[in-house]
Amino acid sequence: MNVRKTTLLGALAGIVIIASSASAFAAPATSKSALNVRSGPGTNYGVVDSLYRGERVNVGECVSNGWCYITHKGPDGWVSARYLRAVTVREPRYSPPTRPRQNPSVNFGFSMNSNGGFTFGLGVGDRPYSPFYNPVAPTPPVNPKVCFYKGANFTGAKYCVTPGTSDNMLPSNWNNRISSIKVKGGARVQVCRNRNFNGGCANIGSSKQYLGARFNNAITSFQAY
Repeated sequence: MNVRKTTLLGALAGIVIIASSASAFAAPATSKSALNVRSGPGTNYGVVDSLYRGERVNVGECVSNGWCYITHKGPDGWVSARYLRAVTVREPRYSPPTRPRQNPSVNFGFSMNSNGGFTFGLGVGDRPYSPFYNPVAPTPPVNPKVCFYKGANFTGAKYCVTPGTSDNMLPSNWNNRISSIKVKGGARVQVCRNRNFNGGCANIGSSKQYLGARFNNAITSFQAY
């Protein structure tokens, strides 16, 4: 049977669907009733599947005798166009692009107080200007560090190290010459009276203005961590 292809889904049911010989241009439709799906465009072809009423299919191409090739969850095949109803596909609503957020406005000013002085104020973004609003800058982080001092109260010559530094025998200009230790940023240090971390040791996790009789001018090795 030689059937000429057209670009119409079918005029028998009063629906017109633009189609193509390629299934990539499939148009959605539903079955008006229970319907046989056949292996070719006509009732003389064998039944390969059936549609239930309201089942949704995709129409790939139609031919001049009013039959269309459909694809669906079951075996694909041909059905009569008079039993199909076109499905309206709504276009997505247009959403305007979001405007990029602009940099917040900054305003400032000053006012005179009762003592004749001036008070400075700063406002950012939606916050109104107020002479009593004074933002405080965040405190910068402190890097962990241990500093040794030859004098008490953190005076005299200074020698600083970072965590992970150790010395099993201090040089002669620092051996038994440390009187105070300053600890910063959560660092800790173990100090020992003899070389190779022996002879009695102490763990220090906070600054010491004076090391006391046992360790004052008596440190020979240390490990910072």
